[in-house]
Amino acid sequence: MSKKYFSSGRIKRTSEIQKTFQKGVRVENGFFKLFSLKEGSSGGGFAVIVGRKYGKAVERNRIKRVYREILRGELKGSVKSVKLLLLPRGLSKKTSYHQLKNRVGEALQTLK
Repeated sequence: MSKKYFSSGRIKRTSEIQKTFQKGVRVENGFFKLFSLKEGSSGGGFAVIVGRKYGKAVERNRIKRVYREILRGELKGSVKSVKLLLLPRGLSKKTSYHQLKNRVGEALQTLK
């Protein structure tokens, strides 16, 4: 895993997250909500946001790590001008990595 790709592939600014949340295209299923916003010249990236109602910090951090790894793999070599925002739902806790990876892949295909 390249540290350069990791740092450049994430959305960190609150303004970017809010813009993606408000103006982005939404795809939902029982596992997550995915927002996508195509930006012209600015760089793309992704963010995984997990609220406190999801569980304790250990559970929240685990699901963030899983989804970040899935998104890194799915977005490798793709368009750099797309911003993605992923909000996990409760079913994500009990689901395997491979099932989540398949669901994210399906959602990304829907957005294309």
